[in-house]
Amino acid sequence: MAIFCLLAGLHSAKAQNTFGAGLIAGVNACQINGDESASYNKLGLRGGIEGQIYFGPKADLSIGMLFSQRGSLEGASPTVPVRNVIHLNYIEVPVLFTYRDWLDEFDDFYKVSASAGLSYGRLINYRIENFGNVGDILTEAENFSDNDVSLVAGISYYLGPHFGFTLLYSRSIIPLYNNRKHLGLKYTLTGYFLSFQTKYTF
Repeated sequence: MAIFCLLAGLHSAKAQNTFGAGLIAGVNACQINGDESASYNKLGLRGGIEGQIYFGPKADLSIGMLFSQRGSLEGASPTVPVRNVIHLNYIEVPVLFTYRDWLDEFDDFYKVSASAGLSYGRLINYRIENFGNVGDILTEAENFSDNDVSLVAGISYYLGPHFGFTLLYSRSIIPLYNNRKHLGLKYTLTGYFLSFQTKYTF
């Protein structure tokens, strides 16, 4: 009887479009505040899956599971002859609330949406290339924080009921560098990145 009720509930939820899923693919344009580099010129891949819980035709809560490449890049110049690159790879779990508007009455979908929320990131590996002089953060690379929490906000534009483009802005709210783990050196490194992505929803 309990199994029958569960199956009936799932069928009813599906019929009411309570749940959804999607595929995400795109790129991050990143920088790190505090590494003496500027601009969002470090590019990385971003992609994964997403699930949605719909609260009606205009609002939903989404939870993703993404691979996200971040970091920073400072190109060589006459004053800085070394190309400095920080590569940080994360598994990212964004939790976003989304509100949609601008109904296309002919195809019955909303063309634009705004999203905001939090994202948890787990650092899975890193690499630093030619970053500064002996004694700076290069010797302390293993002390990057394993965990990251970011504020996220963005907008989306949909070409149809299932396919759209999204621009997200993310800012870490905890330092990328774990000062408690090192031998007295102090760094204030904060991650920022823009995500340009496509999403296909089922």
